[in-house]
Amino acid sequence: MAKATGKPWCRACQNRWARCAGCDQLRPVRGGSAKRPLCATCTRPDPSFWKACPSCGDTTKLTAGPCAGCALRQRLRELLGNGAGAVRPELAALFESLAAQRPASVLDWLAGDSVAAVLAGLGSGRLALTHGTLDDLPPAKPIEHLRAVLVATGTLAQRDEQMARLERWAVATIAARSDLDEQWLLRRYTGRP
Repeated sequence: MAKATGKPWCRACQNRWARCAGCDQLRPVRGGSAKRPLCATCTRPDPSFWKACPSCGDTTKLTAGPCAGCALRQRLRELLGNGAGAVRPELAALFESLAAQRPASVLDWLAGDSVAAVLAGLGSGRLALTHGTLDDLPPAKPIEHLRAVLVATGTLAQRDEQMARLERWAVATIAARSDLDEQWLLRRYTGRP
């Protein structure tokens, strides 16, 4: 049951964003209907009903503490920061891009161990900010998505990912052959040294 309306509220609706029929802003849906969705402040205009975020002052929460946007920014500072809370300059575009997305979606993505560990490594400088670093990690969709975001923000240079995968496959296939003549033939065929 939704606390704001007292009506049933499924998990899908809890994560839904839409243009509010009351204020015409793109915000999380907190009431209304599928055809006429309402944001928190349009669902319950009484400001005393909502809790304020201590960081940004947003008053659309039912619980005390930081809002999802501020929680996301804090988590990103932890992962991409230099230990003192400042984001490394070369990761600033990534930080801003992720912070501008839907907070719940990014926080769910960051909840995976692989992405959080890679971001923490990039933020601390333990991992080099290169395609090679990501290539050396076990293949996984979250890592490929991270690469796409890094490229889209200009943090990593663009490259032909299909060609890079083919080259990695060729190197692994050649290395798997024990016969030196077969390795030589495959190297000539693939153009590998």
